[in-house]
Amino acid sequence: MTLHKILIPLDGSAFSQQILSTINELFHPDAYELILLRVAPPPHAITDAPLPHTTGAWPHVTPSPGREAYAEHTISLAEVEESVRSDLQDELLRQLYRLEQRGYRVTTLVRFGEPSEEIVAVADTEGVDLIAMATHGRTGFAHMLVGSVAERVLRHLTIPVMMLRPSELL
Repeated sequence: MTLHKILIPLDGSAFSQQILSTINELFHPDAYELILLRVAPPPHAITDAPLPHTTGAWPHVTPSPGREAYAEHTISLAEVEESVRSDLQDELLRQLYRLEQRGYRVTTLVRFGEPSEEIVAVADTEGVDLIAMATHGRTGFAHMLVGSVAERVLRHLTIPVMMLRPSELL
């Protein structure tokens, strides 16, 4: 039996994770495979640029006269990205374990970039049948200022997108 695939974008917030209980209520684990997706902004490398001056309880960094203060060890973009990816993957694993205990087959993905673009790209490459996501459902002026990842996803896909407007009280 071929399992239908549901892509579930999560942003790490309790708000976005509320979609998981709805998935559990509506979609039986014997018929659906779940893909948990976390999209984050691209990380930046820590290079040999001058160290920033600090305030408060931390000491003020002052370079020697005529010398700039530089980081002792540079960290490449690949190292930073791998560290961030690992942390985000760990966050998704908590949800993966809960869903697997309910009988779902679950995979996790971490991507870097603009959320709506990455969601659309993953939906295309993974051949998903449905996207299920929480949305704030903003309208009017708030929507114009903030925009909507869900709306941008809707505009670029032909597959069904289930949007849940959960409680803000979590």
